[in-house]
Amino acid sequence: MKIFKSNKIFWRLAAASAVSLLVVVGLFYFFNQRAVSPRHLSNEAAKLKQANAAALSRLNAGQTLPVKEINADDYIWQKGAGAELIVYLDFDCPFSREYWRTLKSARAAFGKQLTIVLRHYPVDSHPNAVLAAQAFECGREQGQAEGTADALFDNQVKNDNNRAGILAAADQLGLDNKKFVKCLDSEKYRDKIAAQKEEAGLFGVIGAPTSFLNGRNLPGAYQFEDFTDATGRQYSGLRNMIKKELKIEN
Repeated sequence: MKIFKSNKIFWRLAAASAVSLLVVVGLFYFFNQRAVSPRHLSNEAAKLKQANAAALSRLNAGQTLPVKEINADDYIWQKGAGAELIVYLDFDCPFSREYWRTLKSARAAFGKQLTIVLRHYPVDSHPNAVLAAQAFECGREQGQAEGTADALFDNQVKNDNNRAGILAAADQLGLDNKKFVKCLDSEKYRDKIAAQKEEAGLFGVIGAPTSFLNGRNLPGAYQFEDFTDATGRQYSGLRNMIKKELKIEN
């Protein structure tokens, strides 16, 4: 029993360390793409260090909670039976954008065998992340959740998830402009987004994207297929992880 507990803590710490590395790489990418002041960089680094230290402390002490069950506030992208994937995303994050493609592949491959739920985790170092999250919810109101997510990730490539860029994307999607602007400017979903991010820390989330496959914490932007890194180490992709949960042999 003691060995099992030690292994559990080890893997939690390993997962947290992996996300920490992704956050550092993400910051490097972000600050090399956008002009920022040294003071802003210092402040963001301090915030990330504090949040990471707190999360690691909770993990080490075994104080993380099981991920919150699917509820009325969640966006259920696909409802199925067999495996459940709860995903925390940041629509202004390059890693979340890459993982979005993986999620689409999983949705297509497993169909009604898989439930996929999307939640918000806007990263502090992405100044448009909260606005983009609100835009997603406003698009969802008009039955265009997936299309809005696609548009926000497309905007992210162009550093265009500001208000003007989001409104232009909404027009291209054919959303009701008046309703969308009213929704966005009212910030009616800001509290919901903040609450989802805050409670995510209780479950061991310290960065985006982070997934929970049948409750198992999967930090980072997993590929769909198995892959081998530059050192020759092999990793399972999301496809095989889901297949194991579904007990699919081939």
